[in-house]
Parts: sequence; structure tokens; C-alpha cells
Amino acid sequence: LTSNHLVAFVSGYRDIVIQQNSIEGYPILTGYGQTRVIVYDKTDVANAGLKLLAHRDVHGTFQSARMVGETIHAVTVSYIQTYYDLLQHLERYTYPLYKGMNETAYQEAAAKYASEEVIPTFTSKLFGEICGTSFDCPETFLPPIMWQDDVSGANDAMMWKEGIMDSYVSISSLNMATFDEQIISDSTGTPTFNLSIAASFFPAGGVKTYASEDVMALAGQGYHFDATRNIQLQQTYLLGFKLNNTEASTKFHA
Repeated sequence: LTSNHLVAFVSGYRDIVIQQNSIEGYPILTGYGQTRVIVYDKTDVANAGLKLLAHRDVHGTFQSARMVGETIHAVTVSYIQTYYDLLQHLERYTYPLYKGMNETAYQEAAAKYASEEVIPTFTSKLFGEICGTSFDCPETFLPPIMWQDDVSGANDAMMWKEGIMDSYVSISSLNMATFDEQIISDSTGTPTFNLSIAASFFPAGGVKTYASEDVMALAGQGYHFDATRNIQLQQTYLLGFKLNNTEASTKFHA
């Protein structure tokens, strides 16, 4: 709530947004367009009720929000689906490309196919979803920097996404002091607005939010793969973001 506005975060719009954007197959972001940010005018709520001003869709399920001054910072999280666009293309016994191959031939074929087609296609689709025409592209984006082990050479391991990029976490910021001036129309003429986005891949599926006037910290519990022992170790991960409440923006901090 502000003096003039009510801002609601409603999760559950995924299927509607997928249909609107003509997405085929399974999105990599399981929370593709899942949360709708809806802004109402409440200046005359006693007589006229709430007046819908505009809305904007964001990726991920709503986790929490903090208001610092006149600026709202909302946290959403989307799991990352890797099977249909990545892992199934590398399965030796079920993917047609490898039929009849021995172990050596399979490894060579899979490595070539992954580097030349599968990984580039997966990456292009993922970032196409993140920065699609209906969404604000992150101004600050952090790659999966929490991976530390070297699995080359003698450290052979079966690798999955767990502990590397389990989820896509974003912070959407909106300055309510000048909101009425920020309303624009989308391609269909529907009132909407732009959000300032800071995002990161994260090795945990859910987050807890802590905030002060100038810093927001996200904490998540996940697993870190120890290549030397070939085991998963439980970890707590922290991300810190610097809040700029004047410009309604968020930058990676630590």
C-alpha cells in the first residue's frame, strides 16, 4: 500500500501468458510469466472502489516483497526445466541419435551434438524466454558463479543441474512516487509499465528475503557437488543486492 495505490502480486498466470506469447512445447522457465503485478488506484476507494490502472507479468512464483521509501522490490523464483531441451538429447539408450553405438562412439557423438546444437539451442531459448517481448530484460544479471569444482580429467562425474542453476531468481523494482507517469500501453493497447529487473541463476529452489534501506539479501538452501568425493553437500547460499530506491533499481552487491 502507498498513499494512492494498492499493488498486488498474483501468481497463477503461467498458462495464460504461454498461450498469449504462442510458446510451443515446455518452457525452460517453469514459472514463465507466472506472476502478475497489478496496480490499483485507491484514492476514492470509499466511493468508487479500487480502480485498475495497469499490470505487468514477471517470471517466477512470488516469494516476498519489501517497500523502502516509495520503491517496491519484489522477489520471484522460477525453477529451470532441463530435461526436454537439454538432458534427453544426451541419453544414450533412449535418444535415437545414439542407437547401436558403443561407449566410445556415444561419448564422441554426444559431445559433438551437445557443443554444436543442444547447448546453443538451450541457451538461446532460455534467454529468449527471460527477455521475451512481453517482459523486461534484466538490467543486472548474474551468471551461475557459485560453481567452484573442476570436473575435468580424473574428476569424472555425472552432472545434473542441481547445485549449478536450479532456479532463476529476480528482483523487480518499481518506484510508486512517479507511477502514474510511468504507465504506457502494450501492443494490444492494454495499460502496463516497465520494471527494473535484477536477476541471477541460483543453486536453490526457494529463497528467504532480508532487507535494510539499501541492501536486500536472498538466502536459499541447496546442494553443492564435491567432485573430489563425488557427493552432494548441503549448503546455504546468499546473494546480496544494492538497492537504489531513488532510481528504483537493484544491482548485484555480493
